[in-house]
Amino acid sequence: LSSIVMYFITIWALPEKFNIGGEIYTNLDVFICYLTGAIAGLLVGLLTEYYTSHDFKPVQEVAKASETGSATNIIFGLSLGYQSAAGSILILAVSIFIPFTFAGMYGVSIAAIGMLSTLVVGLTIDAYGPVADNAGGIAEMTGMGENIRDRTDVLDSAANTTAAIGKGFAIGSAILTSLALF
Repeated sequence: LSSIVMYFITIWALPEKFNIGGEIYTNLDVFICYLTGAIAGLLVGLLTEYYTSHDFKPVQEVAKASETGSATNIIFGLSLGYQSAAGSILILAVSIFIPFTFAGMYGVSIAAIGMLSTLVVGLTIDAYGPVADNAGGIAEMTGMGENIRDRTDVLDSAANTTAAIGKGFAIGSAILTSLALF
């Protein structure tokens, strides 16, 4: 929805062609930069979910590696962490290259705004974690049944995934913003 709204704002608010530092850019160039940032934010979030959710293979493999001892858990977890960073780095590299091609450093800063357009959702899902964790603590302290604690554990697991997704959004947008400020 934000991309649709931004399309009309970019067409309406920016001149068709404008000059920044001797370079000529168009309003559609700026919109492509915004769209690149928004899509990059979405992809970083989806990639983070893939590597942190219990519904997907990486977390299940870490759990299986944990059965043989803590050393295999540490080694497997560390290698999986390195592997998960590679995809985010590639996404961020593309989200810097495309906007820079279309509108220079101005385009990179617009891409950062595009990535930040999902910030409200990111902050909302990040706030879910402490709420679910506190629910589990309350259930345990009040001596509620084991079935309640099982439910809160599932909620806590989902909360850990949403916290990681929120951090993925925050780190990705911070990288683009700091590059534009630099």
